[in-house]
Amino acid sequence: MDVLFNHLKPNLKLLKDELQVYPHQIVITLGEPVLQLLSNATDDKVRKYWDYSKGISRLAFKKCTDNNLNRPFYPFPHQPSIRKVFYGQYLNQYLEYVKIDSGI
Repeated sequence: MDVLFNHLKPNLKLLKDELQVYPHQIVITLGEPVLQLLSNATDDKVRKYWDYSKGISRLAFKKCTDNNLNRPFYPFPHQPSIRKVFYGQYLNQYLEYVKIDSGI
């Protein structure tokens, strides 16, 4: 993570420039390292946005709005976490939330 944080500034500028070309497209992140780089909370966890607590969800999903991109994004787990029972159980509901919330 130190290497990623040390190169965040130029990479973040490049990413923002690229995303400006697609202002109406949704942004998703894969895995906690990327989430933690982009979120203003450097110890952020994907489970926070999936409303994960003790293996269950109240389906109170949310997007990350407090971030360095200055546009919301949707955190997804990366391998191997996506194979965990919790994420597998709620993946379709989270995808539906993303579709509805983003208007796609």
